[in-house]
Amino acid sequence: MERLMGSEFVEWLYNRGKDLVVMIWTVALGIISPLKATIGLLILFFIVNCIFGYKAGFKCGEKFNMKKLKDGFWLLITFFLLIVLINQSML
Repeated sequence: MERLMGSEFVEWLYNRGKDLVVMIWTVALGIISPLKATIGLLILFFIVNCIFGYKAGFKCGEKFNMKKLKDGFWLLITFFLLIVLINQSML
């Protein structure tokens, strides 16, 4: 009997968790959807930044540095958050 009630609770918890993930995903897409072109351009600039940074380091005799890539990723996240915050403040 306890095992049956435990499995029902786990199933209920799983279903509510799935609904919560869907709700959060819907809100995130609602925020990002009007900015799809801007975010695509931001990702393109991130990729170009990585390529030019790699080539510049190669010409200076440096090897690939993961720290530079990580810094570029944090810059991408910062710009992404700024764009979303500015867009939400103007609505």
